[in-house]
Amino acid sequence: MKKFVLLFLLMLLSSLLLCAFAEQGNYCDPVPQGLSDLIEGTPQDCIVFNAPDGSVQAYIITECASGLDGYRLTDGQWEMMLGGGDVLDYRSDARFVRHQPDQLRPDGVPYGDSQGFDIAAEGGICDCYQWNGEYYALCGWHDPDRYSGTVMIQGTVLKYYPEGSTVPEYEADAGDELTMSGWTDDYKGRPATPAEAKKRAVFTLDSIRNDVPGAELAEYIFFNWGTEAHAVFAAVKYNEEAKGYVLSVVKAAYNTEWEKPEMVTLADIPLSEQMKDVSGKDLWENNELLRQPGAIDTGRLPVKDRVVSLEPYQGYLVLLTEDEEGQHRVAVAYQAPGGTYTVEESNVLPDDSWLDLFHAGQDQIQVEFNQHTWEAGFDRTDSGWQLKWVFGDGVEYTVYWGNIRCSGHISDEDSRLVGTLDNYDLMTVDFTDIPRTIDTLKQAVSREGWAAVCNPNPKDRLYLRPKAGDKDSSLGKFYNGTPVRVLETKKDWCRVKIGANGPEGWMMKKYLVFGEKMDSVEPAFPFLDLREEYMETAEGWTEPEKKNSCGLLKDHTWHIMGVFENLYILIDDEGECAYAPMAWFWEGNG
Repeated sequence: MKKFVLLFLLMLLSSLLLCAFAEQGNYCDPVPQGLSDLIEGTPQDCIVFNAPDGSVQAYIITECASGLDGYRLTDGQWEMMLGGGDVLDYRSDARFVRHQPDQLRPDGVPYGDSQGFDIAAEGGICDCYQWNGEYYALCGWHDPDRYSGTVMIQGTVLKYYPEGSTVPEYEADAGDELTMSGWTDDYKGRPATPAEAKKRAVFTLDSIRNDVPGAELAEYIFFNWGTEAHAVFAAVKYNEEAKGYVLSVVKAAYNTEWEKPEMVTLADIPLSEQMKDVSGKDLWENNELLRQPGAIDTGRLPVKDRVVSLEPYQGYLVLLTEDEEGQHRVAVAYQAPGGTYTVEESNVLPDDSWLDLFHAGQDQIQVEFNQHTWEAGFDRTDSGWQLKWVFGDGVEYTVYWGNIRCSGHISDEDSRLVGTLDNYDLMTVDFTDIPRTIDTLKQAVSREGWAAVCNPNPKDRLYLRPKAGDKDSSLGKFYNGTPVRVLETKKDWCRVKIGANGPEGWMMKKYLVFGEKMDSVEPAFPFLDLREEYMETAEGWTEPEKKNSCGLLKDHTWHIMGVFENLYILIDDEGECAYAPMAWFWEGNG
Protein backbone atom coordinates (compact mmCIF):
# COMPACT_ATOMS: atom_id res chain seq x y z
CA MET A 1 0.00 0.00 0.00
CA LYS A 2 2.84 2.40 0.90
CA LYS A 3 4.50 1.68 -2.45
CA PHE A 4 1.26 2.48 -4.25
CA VAL A 5 0.86 5.80 -2.38
CA LEU A 6 4.49 6.71 -3.08
CA LEU A 7 4.06 5.92 -6.77
CA PHE A 8 0.88 8.01 -6.89
CA LEU A 9 2.66 10.96 -5.25
CA LEU A 10 5.53 10.72 -7.70
CA MET A 11 3.11 10.71 -10.64
CA LEU A 12 1.27 13.69 -9.18
CA LEU A 13 4.55 15.57 -8.68
CA SER A 14 5.59 14.82 -12.26
CA SER A 15 2.26 16.11 -13.53
CA LEU A 16 2.62 19.32 -11.49
CA LEU A 17 6.12 19.88 -12.82
CA LEU A 18 4.94 19.54 -16.40
CA CYS A 19 2.10 21.97 -15.74
CA ALA A 20 4.49 24.42 -14.08
CA PHE A 21 6.87 24.12 -17.04
CA ALA A 22 4.13 25.45 -19.32
CA GLU A 23 3.71 28.59 -17.21
CA GLN A 24 5.11 31.86 -18.58
CA GLY A 25 7.69 32.18 -15.81
CA ASN A 26 9.31 28.85 -16.67
CA TYR A 27 9.97 29.57 -20.33
CA CYS A 28 13.57 30.09 -21.39
CA ASP A 29 12.47 33.63 -22.34
CA PRO A 30 9.08 35.32 -21.84
CA VAL A 31 6.83 35.31 -24.92
CA PRO A 32 7.23 38.80 -26.43
CA GLN A 33 4.29 41.18 -26.31
CA GLY A 34 2.27 40.99 -29.51
CA LEU A 35 3.49 37.49 -30.43
CA SER A 36 0.96 35.57 -28.34
CA ASP A 37 -1.85 36.33 -30.78
CA LEU A 38 -0.01 34.49 -33.57
CA ILE A 39 0.56 31.31 -31.55
CA GLU A 40 -2.11 28.63 -31.56
CA GLY A 41 -2.59 27.11 -28.12
CA THR A 42 -0.19 27.34 -25.19
CA PRO A 43 3.53 27.49 -26.09
CA GLN A 44 5.70 24.78 -24.59
CA ASP A 45 8.74 27.06 -24.52
CA CYS A 46 10.07 30.28 -26.05
CA ILE A 47 13.51 31.75 -26.79
CA VAL A 48 14.28 35.24 -28.16
CA PHE A 49 17.42 36.55 -29.90
CA ASN A 50 18.90 39.79 -31.12
CA ALA A 51 20.15 38.08 -34.25
CA PRO A 52 23.54 38.89 -35.88
CA ASP A 53 21.77 40.57 -38.84
CA GLY A 54 20.19 43.12 -36.49
CA SER A 55 16.71 41.54 -36.48
CA VAL A 56 14.82 40.35 -33.42
CA GLN A 57 13.76 36.70 -33.72
CA ALA A 58 11.71 34.43 -31.48
CA TYR A 59 11.33 30.65 -31.60
CA ILE A 60 8.41 28.75 -30.11
CA ILE A 61 8.05 25.07 -29.32
CA THR A 62 4.34 24.65 -29.85
CA GLU A 63 2.11 22.76 -27.46
CA CYS A 64 2.90 19.02 -27.06
CA ALA A 65 6.07 19.56 -29.13
CA SER A 66 3.96 19.43 -32.29
CA GLY A 67 6.18 21.94 -34.04
CA LEU A 68 8.96 24.52 -33.93
CA ASP A 69 8.01 27.94 -35.34
CA GLY A 70 10.25 30.93 -35.98
CA TYR A 71 9.12 34.58 -35.93
CA ARG A 72 10.75 37.89 -36.90
CA LEU A 73 9.91 41.36 -35.61
CA THR A 74 9.43 43.67 -38.63
CA ASP A 75 8.37 47.31 -38.29
CA GLY A 76 7.04 46.65 -34.81
CA GLN A 77 4.96 43.64 -35.94
CA TRP A 78 5.73 39.96 -35.44
CA GLU A 79 5.48 37.75 -38.50
CA MET A 80 6.07 34.04 -38.96
CA MET A 81 9.12 33.27 -41.10
CA LEU A 82 9.27 29.46 -40.95
CA GLY A 83 7.75 26.42 -39.30
CA GLY A 84 8.65 22.79 -38.76
CA GLY A 85 7.09 19.54 -37.67
CA ASP A 86 7.63 17.35 -34.63
CA VAL A 87 10.21 18.36 -32.00
CA LEU A 88 12.38 15.51 -30.71
CA ASP A 89 9.67 13.09 -31.80
CA TYR A 90 6.95 15.03 -29.94
CA ARG A 91 8.68 15.15 -26.55
CA SER A 92 6.45 17.09 -24.16
CA ASP A 93 9.49 17.84 -21.96
CA ALA A 94 11.46 19.46 -24.80
CA ARG A 95 12.90 22.83 -23.76
CA PHE A 96 15.26 25.53 -25.06
CA VAL A 97 18.81 25.80 -23.69
CA ARG A 98 20.76 28.84 -24.85
CA HIS A 99 24.35 28.23 -26.03
CA GLN A 100 27.13 29.67 -23.90
CA PRO A 101 30.25 31.27 -25.47
CA ASP A 102 32.52 28.59 -23.98
CA GLN A 103 30.24 25.70 -24.96
CA LEU A 104 32.00 23.25 -27.25
CA ARG A 105 30.69 21.84 -30.50
CA PRO A 106 31.16 18.09 -31.18
CA ASP A 107 34.42 18.87 -32.98
CA GLY A 108 35.81 20.59 -29.85
CA VAL A 109 35.51 24.14 -31.19
CA PRO A 110 33.66 26.65 -28.95
CA TYR A 111 30.39 28.10 -30.24
CA GLY A 112 31.78 31.49 -29.21
CA ASP A 113 29.71 34.55 -30.09
CA SER A 114 27.86 32.86 -32.96
CA GLN A 115 24.86 32.28 -30.66
CA GLY A 116 22.39 29.46 -30.96
CA PHE A 117 20.47 27.03 -28.82
CA ASP A 118 19.74 23.40 -28.07
CA ILE A 119 16.33 21.81 -27.75
CA ALA A 120 16.84 19.24 -25.01
CA ALA A 121 14.81 16.63 -23.16
CA GLU A 122 15.45 14.02 -20.50
CA GLY A 123 17.82 11.18 -21.36
CA GLY A 124 20.38 13.38 -23.11
CA ILE A 125 18.45 13.77 -26.35
CA CYS A 126 18.88 17.16 -28.03
CA ASP A 127 18.83 19.09 -31.30
CA CYS A 128 21.33 21.87 -31.88
CA TYR A 129 20.58 25.10 -33.79
CA GLN A 130 23.02 27.77 -34.95
CA TRP A 131 22.84 31.01 -36.96
CA ASN A 132 23.06 30.40 -40.72
CA GLY A 133 22.94 34.01 -41.92
CA GLU A 134 19.16 34.22 -42.05
CA TYR A 135 17.76 32.25 -39.12
CA TYR A 136 18.76 29.60 -36.58
CA ALA A 137 19.03 26.30 -38.43
CA LEU A 138 19.56 22.73 -37.28
CA CYS A 139 23.30 22.04 -37.13
CA GLY A 140 23.36 18.66 -35.37
CA TRP A 141 21.74 16.31 -32.91
CA HIS A 142 22.38 13.81 -30.15
CA ASP A 143 20.10 10.80 -29.69
CA PRO A 144 21.73 8.22 -27.38
CA ASP A 145 18.97 5.69 -28.05
CA ARG A 146 20.05 5.46 -31.69
CA TYR A 147 23.74 6.44 -31.71
CA SER A 148 26.29 6.74 -28.90
CA GLY A 149 27.66 9.98 -30.19
CA THR A 150 26.73 13.27 -31.83
CA VAL A 151 25.92 14.13 -35.44
CA MET A 152 27.10 17.49 -36.77
CA ILE A 153 25.98 19.25 -39.97
CA GLN A 154 28.52 21.44 -41.76
CA GLY A 155 27.22 22.75 -45.05
CA THR A 156 25.85 19.64 -46.74
CA VAL A 157 28.17 17.26 -44.88
CA LEU A 158 27.04 15.04 -42.02
CA LYS A 159 29.76 14.14 -39.52
CA TYR A 160 29.38 11.37 -36.93
CA TYR A 161 31.39 11.85 -33.71
CA PRO A 162 31.59 8.88 -31.31
CA GLU A 163 31.03 9.64 -27.64
CA GLY A 164 34.10 11.37 -26.16
CA SER A 165 35.82 11.96 -29.49
CA THR A 166 36.32 15.21 -31.41
CA VAL A 167 37.26 13.28 -34.56
CA PRO A 168 34.38 12.03 -36.77
CA GLU A 169 34.28 8.31 -37.51
CA TYR A 170 32.32 8.90 -40.71
CA GLU A 171 31.51 11.81 -43.02
CA ALA A 172 28.96 11.92 -45.83
CA ASP A 173 28.11 14.72 -48.24
CA ALA A 174 24.38 14.28 -48.11
CA GLY A 175 23.29 17.12 -50.42
CA ASP A 176 20.85 19.90 -49.62
CA GLU A 177 17.83 17.61 -49.36
CA LEU A 178 19.32 15.52 -46.56
CA THR A 179 20.77 18.31 -44.42
CA MET A 180 17.48 19.05 -42.71
CA SER A 181 16.10 21.47 -45.29
CA GLY A 182 12.74 20.71 -43.68
CA TRP A 183 14.08 22.16 -40.43
CA THR A 184 12.69 19.76 -37.81
CA ASP A 185 10.33 17.60 -39.87
CA ASP A 186 10.41 13.82 -39.61
CA TYR A 187 12.67 13.33 -36.61
CA LYS A 188 12.64 9.54 -37.01
CA GLY A 189 13.56 9.84 -40.67
CA ARG A 190 17.01 11.29 -40.06
CA PRO A 191 20.07 9.14 -40.82
CA ALA A 192 20.82 8.52 -37.15
CA THR A 193 23.85 6.26 -37.59
CA PRO A 194 26.84 6.10 -39.94
CA ALA A 195 25.37 2.91 -41.43
CA GLU A 196 22.15 4.71 -42.37
CA ALA A 197 24.09 7.63 -43.83
CA LYS A 198 26.24 5.27 -45.90
CA LYS A 199 23.14 3.70 -47.44
CA ARG A 200 21.78 7.09 -48.44
CA ALA A 201 25.11 8.40 -49.70
CA VAL A 202 25.11 5.66 -52.34
CA PHE A 203 22.58 7.58 -54.38
CA THR A 204 23.17 11.22 -53.61
CA LEU A 205 23.23 13.43 -56.69
CA ASP A 206 26.97 13.28 -57.27
CA SER A 207 27.11 9.53 -56.60
CA ILE A 208 24.67 8.56 -59.34
CA ARG A 209 25.57 11.15 -61.96
CA ASN A 210 27.34 8.56 -64.15
CA ASP A 211 25.02 5.60 -63.57
CA VAL A 212 23.91 5.61 -67.24
CA PRO A 213 27.02 5.81 -69.46
CA GLY A 214 26.74 8.35 -72.26
CA ALA A 215 23.71 10.12 -70.74
CA GLU A 216 23.31 13.28 -68.68
CA LEU A 217 21.56 13.40 -65.34
CA ALA A 218 18.53 15.43 -66.43
CA GLU A 219 16.33 15.20 -63.33
CA TYR A 220 16.91 14.22 -59.72
CA ILE A 221 14.47 14.05 -56.80
CA PHE A 222 15.44 13.03 -53.25
CA PHE A 223 12.56 12.19 -50.90
CA ASN A 224 11.61 10.36 -47.70
CA TRP A 225 14.65 11.92 -46.05
CA GLY A 226 17.06 10.44 -48.51
CA THR A 227 15.87 6.83 -48.29
CA GLU A 228 14.51 7.06 -51.85
CA ALA A 229 15.33 8.95 -55.01
CA HIS A 230 14.17 9.19 -58.61
CA ALA A 231 16.38 10.22 -61.49
CA VAL A 232 16.11 10.73 -65.23
CA PHE A 233 19.06 10.29 -67.60
CA ALA A 234 18.82 11.66 -71.13
CA ALA A 235 21.02 11.66 -74.22
CA VAL A 236 20.77 12.61 -77.90
CA LYS A 237 22.11 9.67 -79.89
CA TYR A 238 22.36 8.50 -83.47
CA ASN A 239 20.32 5.33 -83.93
CA GLU A 240 22.02 3.17 -86.56
CA GLU A 241 18.97 0.96 -87.05
CA ALA A 242 16.63 3.91 -87.52
CA LYS A 243 19.19 5.97 -89.45
CA GLY A 244 18.45 9.04 -87.40
CA TYR A 245 18.85 10.85 -84.13
CA VAL A 246 16.77 10.12 -81.04
CA LEU A 247 16.30 11.42 -77.53
CA SER A 248 17.05 8.39 -75.37
CA VAL A 249 15.63 8.47 -71.84
CA VAL A 250 16.21 6.17 -68.85
CA LYS A 251 14.30 6.53 -65.57
CA ALA A 252 15.89 5.20 -62.38
CA ALA A 253 14.45 4.55 -58.93
CA TYR A 254 16.69 4.18 -55.85
CA ASN A 255 15.90 2.83 -52.39
CA THR A 256 18.13 2.16 -49.40
CA GLU A 257 16.59 -1.32 -49.12
CA TRP A 258 17.48 -2.34 -52.69
CA GLU A 259 20.77 -3.85 -53.78
CA LYS A 260 20.64 -1.92 -57.07
CA PRO A 261 18.38 0.70 -58.66
CA GLU A 262 15.44 -0.08 -60.90
CA MET A 263 16.19 1.16 -64.41
CA VAL A 264 13.48 1.62 -67.07
CA THR A 265 14.29 2.57 -70.65
CA LEU A 266 11.56 4.69 -72.21
CA ALA A 267 10.59 4.84 -75.88
CA ASP A 268 13.00 6.90 -77.99
CA ILE A 269 11.81 10.25 -79.32
CA PRO A 270 12.78 10.52 -83.02
CA LEU A 271 14.58 13.82 -83.66
CA SER A 272 15.38 15.70 -86.83
CA GLU A 273 19.00 16.41 -87.66
CA GLN A 274 18.59 20.01 -86.52
CA MET A 275 18.40 18.75 -82.93
CA LYS A 276 21.55 16.64 -82.98
CA ASP A 277 23.64 19.19 -81.07
CA VAL A 278 21.07 19.94 -78.37
CA SER A 279 21.84 18.23 -75.06
CA GLY A 280 19.53 15.52 -73.78
CA LYS A 281 19.23 17.36 -70.48
CA ASP A 282 17.99 20.52 -72.22
CA LEU A 283 15.42 18.60 -74.25
CA TRP A 284 14.09 16.84 -71.15
CA GLU A 285 13.91 20.01 -69.08
CA ASN A 286 12.45 22.20 -71.82
CA ASN A 287 9.57 20.53 -73.63
CA GLU A 288 9.24 23.68 -75.73
CA LEU A 289 12.29 22.58 -77.73
CA LEU A 290 10.48 19.42 -78.85
CA ARG A 291 7.40 21.41 -79.84
CA GLN A 292 9.19 23.76 -82.21
CA PRO A 293 8.59 23.13 -85.94
CA GLY A 294 10.83 20.47 -87.42
CA ALA A 295 12.18 19.20 -84.10
CA ILE A 296 10.60 15.75 -84.43
CA ASP A 297 11.35 13.46 -87.36
CA THR A 298 7.83 12.90 -88.72
CA GLY A 299 9.20 10.37 -91.19
CA ARG A 300 9.71 7.93 -88.33
CA LEU A 301 6.94 9.33 -86.13
CA PRO A 302 4.03 9.92 -88.55
CA VAL A 303 2.14 12.67 -86.70
CA LYS A 304 0.72 15.14 -89.20
CA ASP A 305 -0.36 17.84 -86.74
CA ARG A 306 1.58 20.17 -84.47
CA VAL A 307 2.81 18.57 -81.26
CA VAL A 308 1.50 20.48 -78.23
CA SER A 309 2.93 18.15 -75.58
CA LEU A 310 4.80 14.86 -75.54
CA GLU A 311 5.75 12.32 -72.89
CA PRO A 312 7.74 9.09 -73.37
CA TYR A 313 6.76 5.87 -71.59
CA GLN A 314 8.04 2.32 -71.74
CA GLY A 315 7.29 1.17 -75.31
CA TYR A 316 5.26 4.16 -76.50
CA LEU A 317 4.89 7.95 -76.64
CA VAL A 318 1.83 9.98 -75.66
CA LEU A 319 1.24 13.22 -77.56
CA LEU A 320 -1.32 15.98 -77.62
CA THR A 321 -1.61 17.36 -81.16
CA GLU A 322 -3.30 20.36 -82.71
CA ASP A 323 -4.44 20.60 -86.33
CA GLU A 324 -4.71 23.74 -88.48
CA GLU A 325 -8.22 24.40 -87.18
CA GLY A 326 -6.98 24.35 -83.58
CA GLN A 327 -8.59 21.00 -82.76
CA HIS A 328 -6.80 18.77 -80.25
CA ARG A 329 -6.36 15.00 -80.32
CA VAL A 330 -4.51 12.41 -78.25
CA ALA A 331 -1.98 10.38 -80.21
CA VAL A 332 -0.26 7.25 -78.92
CA ALA A 333 2.83 6.20 -80.86
CA TYR A 334 4.01 2.62 -80.30
CA GLN A 335 7.69 1.95 -80.92
CA ALA A 336 8.20 -0.69 -83.58
CA PRO A 337 11.37 -2.61 -84.54
CA GLY A 338 13.71 -0.52 -86.64
CA GLY A 339 13.00 2.72 -84.79
CA THR A 340 9.71 3.53 -86.52
CA TYR A 341 6.33 4.08 -84.87
CA THR A 342 2.72 3.15 -85.43
CA VAL A 343 0.30 5.83 -84.31
CA GLU A 344 -3.34 5.75 -83.24
CA GLU A 345 -5.32 8.92 -82.66
CA SER A 346 -8.39 9.80 -80.65
CA ASN A 347 -11.42 11.64 -81.90
CA VAL A 348 -11.35 15.41 -81.62
CA LEU A 349 -11.23 16.49 -77.99
CA PRO A 350 -13.31 19.32 -76.51
CA ASP A 351 -11.91 22.77 -77.37
CA ASP A 352 -10.24 23.35 -74.00
CA SER A 353 -8.83 19.85 -73.47
CA TRP A 354 -5.38 19.24 -72.05
CA LEU A 355 -3.29 16.21 -71.14
CA ASP A 356 -2.32 15.85 -67.49
CA LEU A 357 0.92 14.02 -68.18
CA PHE A 358 2.48 15.02 -64.87
CA HIS A 359 0.17 12.80 -62.79
CA ALA A 360 -0.20 9.98 -65.32
CA GLY A 361 2.01 6.93 -64.99
CA GLN A 362 2.87 4.00 -67.20
CA ASP A 363 -0.23 2.75 -69.07
CA GLN A 364 -2.33 5.74 -67.95
CA ILE A 365 -3.60 8.78 -69.83
CA GLN A 366 -5.43 11.64 -68.12
CA VAL A 367 -7.41 14.22 -70.08
CA GLU A 368 -8.67 17.52 -68.65
CA PHE A 369 -11.59 19.24 -70.36
CA ASN A 370 -14.49 21.65 -69.88
CA GLN A 371 -12.19 24.47 -68.71
CA HIS A 372 -10.27 22.09 -66.42
CA THR A 373 -13.40 21.37 -64.35
CA TRP A 374 -13.52 17.76 -65.54
CA GLU A 375 -10.84 15.11 -65.80
CA ALA A 376 -11.04 11.59 -67.18
CA GLY A 377 -8.48 8.84 -66.74
CA PHE A 378 -7.91 5.97 -69.16
CA ASP A 379 -5.96 2.78 -68.43
CA ARG A 380 -4.27 0.63 -71.02
CA THR A 381 -5.81 -2.84 -71.20
CA ASP A 382 -5.73 -5.77 -73.60
CA SER A 383 -8.71 -4.22 -75.37
CA GLY A 384 -7.40 -0.66 -75.62
CA TRP A 385 -7.37 2.52 -73.54
CA GLN A 386 -10.47 2.05 -71.40
CA LEU A 387 -12.16 4.69 -69.23
CA LYS A 388 -11.04 4.18 -65.63
CA TRP A 389 -12.32 7.19 -63.73
CA VAL A 390 -14.06 10.55 -64.09
CA PHE A 391 -13.88 13.53 -61.74
CA GLY A 392 -15.59 16.89 -61.86
CA ASP A 393 -18.47 19.17 -60.83
CA GLY A 394 -19.16 17.34 -57.57
CA VAL A 395 -19.27 13.84 -59.09
CA GLU A 396 -16.54 11.23 -59.07
CA TYR A 397 -16.65 7.62 -60.16
CA THR A 398 -14.12 4.87 -60.76
CA VAL A 399 -14.52 1.76 -62.90
CA TYR A 400 -13.45 -1.50 -61.29
CA TRP A 401 -13.97 -5.12 -62.19
CA GLY A 402 -17.72 -5.74 -62.19
CA ASN A 403 -18.70 -2.44 -60.56
CA ILE A 404 -18.47 1.33 -60.67
CA ARG A 405 -17.97 3.15 -57.37
CA CYS A 406 -19.27 6.67 -57.04
CA SER A 407 -18.79 9.56 -54.66
CA GLY A 408 -19.59 13.26 -54.59
CA HIS A 409 -23.18 14.50 -54.70
CA ILE A 410 -24.50 10.95 -54.73
CA SER A 411 -26.49 9.23 -52.02
CA ASP A 412 -25.12 6.19 -50.21
CA GLU A 413 -27.39 3.74 -52.01
CA ASP A 414 -26.06 4.95 -55.36
CA SER A 415 -22.41 4.55 -54.36
CA ARG A 416 -21.98 1.22 -56.16
CA LEU A 417 -23.31 0.23 -59.58
CA VAL A 418 -22.80 -3.39 -60.64
CA GLY A 419 -21.83 -3.95 -64.27
CA THR A 420 -19.39 -2.52 -66.78
CA LEU A 421 -18.89 0.63 -68.83
CA ASP A 422 -18.51 -0.55 -72.42
CA ASN A 423 -17.51 1.43 -75.52
CA TYR A 424 -15.54 4.11 -73.69
CA ASP A 425 -12.18 3.63 -75.36
CA LEU A 426 -10.06 6.79 -75.54
CA MET A 427 -9.46 6.35 -79.26
CA THR A 428 -13.12 6.09 -80.23
CA VAL A 429 -15.11 7.82 -77.49
CA ASP A 430 -16.99 11.06 -78.02
CA PHE A 431 -16.16 13.07 -74.91
CA THR A 432 -19.61 14.60 -74.89
CA ASP A 433 -20.97 11.08 -74.27
CA ILE A 434 -18.90 10.43 -71.13
CA PRO A 435 -21.38 10.25 -68.21
CA ARG A 436 -21.22 13.32 -65.97
CA THR A 437 -24.25 12.70 -63.77
CA ILE A 438 -25.46 9.72 -61.80
CA ASP A 439 -28.47 9.37 -64.09
CA THR A 440 -26.42 9.25 -67.28
CA LEU A 441 -23.96 6.91 -65.57
CA LYS A 442 -26.75 4.49 -64.65
CA GLN A 443 -27.96 4.53 -68.23
CA ALA A 444 -24.45 3.84 -69.51
CA VAL A 445 -23.72 0.87 -67.23
CA SER A 446 -24.06 -2.46 -69.00
CA ARG A 447 -25.76 -5.06 -66.79
CA GLU A 448 -25.74 -7.78 -69.42
CA GLY A 449 -24.12 -10.99 -68.18
CA TRP A 450 -23.86 -9.83 -64.55
CA ALA A 451 -25.49 -10.88 -61.33
CA ALA A 452 -24.94 -10.19 -57.63
CA VAL A 453 -25.18 -12.59 -54.69
CA CYS A 454 -28.27 -11.79 -52.59
CA ASN A 455 -29.09 -14.17 -49.76
CA PRO A 456 -32.37 -13.43 -47.90
CA ASN A 457 -30.36 -13.54 -44.67
CA PRO A 458 -27.32 -11.23 -45.08
CA LYS A 459 -25.35 -13.43 -42.68
CA ASP A 460 -25.65 -16.40 -45.05
CA ARG A 461 -23.22 -17.10 -47.89
CA LEU A 462 -24.06 -18.58 -51.26
CA TYR A 463 -22.37 -21.81 -52.31
CA LEU A 464 -20.48 -22.14 -55.57
CA ARG A 465 -21.03 -25.75 -56.70
CA PRO A 466 -18.94 -27.76 -59.20
CA LYS A 467 -22.13 -28.95 -60.93
CA ALA A 468 -25.70 -27.74 -61.24
CA GLY A 469 -27.85 -29.47 -58.64
CA ASP A 470 -24.84 -30.63 -56.65
CA LYS A 471 -25.41 -29.89 -52.95
CA ASP A 472 -22.68 -32.03 -51.47
CA SER A 473 -19.47 -30.34 -52.66
CA SER A 474 -18.37 -26.72 -52.73
CA LEU A 475 -15.88 -24.44 -54.45
CA GLY A 476 -16.50 -21.72 -51.88
CA LYS A 477 -19.20 -19.64 -50.18
CA PHE A 478 -19.75 -16.01 -51.16
CA TYR A 479 -21.02 -12.96 -49.33
CA ASN A 480 -23.93 -10.78 -50.36
CA GLY A 481 -22.95 -8.19 -52.93
CA THR A 482 -20.34 -10.33 -54.69
CA PRO A 483 -20.57 -9.54 -58.43
CA VAL A 484 -20.39 -12.63 -60.64
CA ARG A 485 -20.12 -13.07 -64.38
CA VAL A 486 -23.01 -15.22 -65.65
CA LEU A 487 -21.77 -17.64 -68.30
CA GLU A 488 -24.84 -19.88 -68.68
CA THR A 489 -28.31 -20.40 -67.20
CA LYS A 490 -29.87 -23.85 -66.83
CA LYS A 491 -33.30 -23.87 -65.15
CA ASP A 492 -32.73 -22.98 -61.48
CA TRP A 493 -28.97 -22.69 -61.77
CA CYS A 494 -26.47 -20.23 -63.24
CA ARG A 495 -22.94 -21.08 -64.24
CA VAL A 496 -20.80 -18.17 -63.04
CA LYS A 497 -17.22 -17.01 -62.88
CA ILE A 498 -15.70 -15.35 -59.82
CA GLY A 499 -13.33 -12.52 -60.67
CA ALA A 500 -11.38 -12.31 -63.91
CA ASN A 501 -9.33 -15.46 -63.22
CA GLY A 502 -11.16 -17.08 -60.31
CA PRO A 503 -13.13 -20.30 -60.02
CA GLU A 504 -16.11 -21.21 -62.22
CA GLY A 505 -19.11 -23.12 -60.94
CA TRP A 506 -22.85 -23.11 -60.41
CA MET A 507 -24.99 -20.97 -58.10
CA MET A 508 -28.70 -21.23 -57.40
CA LYS A 509 -30.47 -18.59 -59.45
CA LYS A 510 -32.96 -17.69 -56.73
CA TYR A 511 -30.12 -16.32 -54.58
CA LEU A 512 -28.88 -14.03 -57.35
CA VAL A 513 -30.30 -10.69 -58.49
CA PHE A 514 -29.96 -9.05 -61.88
CA GLY A 515 -30.22 -5.63 -63.54
CA GLU A 516 -30.50 -2.48 -61.42
CA LYS A 517 -31.55 -4.58 -58.42
CA MET A 518 -27.86 -5.52 -58.07
CA ASP A 519 -27.08 -1.96 -56.94
CA SER A 520 -29.39 -2.15 -53.92
CA VAL A 521 -27.77 -5.26 -52.43
CA GLU A 522 -25.91 -4.26 -49.27
CA PRO A 523 -22.42 -5.84 -49.45
CA ALA A 524 -21.75 -8.13 -46.50
CA PHE A 525 -18.02 -8.50 -47.08
CA PRO A 526 -15.92 -8.45 -43.90
CA PHE A 527 -13.51 -5.50 -43.82
CA LEU A 528 -10.37 -6.95 -42.26
CA ASP A 529 -6.72 -5.93 -42.16
CA LEU A 530 -3.70 -8.07 -42.87
CA ARG A 531 -1.91 -8.78 -39.60
CA GLU A 532 1.33 -6.86 -39.17
CA GLU A 533 3.51 -9.97 -39.09
CA TYR A 534 2.30 -10.86 -42.61
CA MET A 535 2.30 -7.35 -44.05
CA GLU A 536 5.68 -7.46 -45.79
CA THR A 537 6.03 -11.12 -46.75
CA ALA A 538 2.60 -12.74 -47.18
CA GLU A 539 1.76 -14.02 -50.66
CA GLY A 540 -1.62 -15.16 -51.92
CA TRP A 541 -2.30 -18.15 -54.18
CA THR A 542 -4.27 -18.37 -57.39
CA GLU A 543 -5.94 -21.61 -56.27
CA PRO A 544 -6.79 -23.17 -52.90
CA GLU A 545 -4.11 -25.84 -53.28
CA LYS A 546 -1.52 -23.09 -52.61
CA LYS A 547 0.62 -23.95 -55.63
CA ASN A 548 0.93 -20.74 -57.65
CA SER A 549 1.71 -17.43 -55.99
CA CYS A 550 -0.08 -14.27 -57.09
CA GLY A 551 2.53 -12.05 -55.45
CA LEU A 552 2.62 -10.09 -52.22
CA LEU A 553 -0.82 -9.35 -50.82
CA LYS A 554 0.26 -5.84 -49.81
CA ASP A 555 0.73 -4.92 -53.49
CA HIS A 556 -3.03 -5.12 -54.21
CA THR A 557 -6.24 -3.67 -52.82
CA TRP A 558 -8.07 -6.86 -51.91
CA HIS A 559 -11.73 -7.38 -51.01
CA ILE A 560 -12.87 -10.48 -49.15
CA MET A 561 -15.65 -11.97 -51.28
CA GLY A 562 -15.92 -15.50 -49.94
CA VAL A 563 -14.47 -18.37 -47.96
CA PHE A 564 -13.19 -21.82 -48.86
CA GLU A 565 -12.50 -24.08 -45.88
CA ASN A 566 -10.00 -22.04 -43.78
CA LEU A 567 -9.15 -19.64 -46.61
CA TYR A 568 -10.56 -16.31 -47.64
CA ILE A 569 -11.31 -15.80 -51.34
CA LEU A 570 -10.07 -12.34 -52.33
CA ILE A 571 -10.70 -10.23 -55.42
CA ASP A 572 -8.75 -7.07 -56.19
CA ASP A 573 -9.98 -3.99 -58.03
CA GLU A 574 -8.97 -5.42 -61.40
CA GLY A 575 -10.70 -8.76 -60.81
CA GLU A 576 -7.65 -10.85 -59.92
CA CYS A 577 -8.60 -13.65 -57.55
CA ALA A 578 -6.46 -14.97 -54.68
CA TYR A 579 -6.67 -17.32 -51.69
CA ALA A 580 -5.15 -16.56 -48.29
CA PRO A 581 -5.51 -18.10 -44.79
CA MET A 582 -8.24 -16.55 -42.63
CA ALA A 583 -5.78 -16.48 -39.71
CA TRP A 584 -3.74 -13.80 -41.51
CA PHE A 585 -6.50 -11.22 -41.09
CA TRP A 586 -8.03 -9.37 -38.15
CA GLU A 587 -10.43 -6.53 -37.37
CA GLY A 588 -7.64 -3.98 -36.88
CA ASN A 589 -7.60 -1.15 -34.38
CA GLY A 590 -10.70 0.58 -35.73
